[in-house]
Amino acid sequence: MVLDNDDAQKREGVETTYKKRKGFHPLHIIWGPVLTDIIFRKGSAHSNHGNDFVNSVDRIVKIIRERYSADIPLIIVADSGFFEQKTFAYFEEELKIYYIPNIFNLLKNLA
Repeated sequence: MVLDNDDAQKREGVETTYKKRKGFHPLHIIWGPVLTDIIFRKGSAHSNHGNDFVNSVDRIVKIIRERYSADIPLIIVADSGFFEQKTFAYFEEELKIYYIPNIFNLLKNLA
C-alpha cells in the first residue's frame, strides 16, 4: 500500500514510490481484521527493505509465544516481495514458524 503525499505542502521524509508518487511505502502486518504492526518507511523502500519485515515478525511471534502459547503453530502469508532465502531460514531455524505465498496475489500477477 502506497500512501500518496503529492499534494502536501510539507513532505518531510517522503520519496518517490514505485507508483511514481511522493509518499510513503509502509509495512503493515495484519492478523485477521487487526493491524498488528505498522512501520512507515520512505517511498523508495521496497517490500523486503532492510530487516523491517523480519524484525516485525520476530516481535509479534515472541509476544504470541510469551502471552498465549509457546507451542502454537504460526503461519505467515506474504506476497512474493518478501520471499528471500535468508528470511525463510530465519523463520524456520530461529522462530520455528511456517510461511506460504499469498496465492491470490500470485494468480493476479499471472493473469
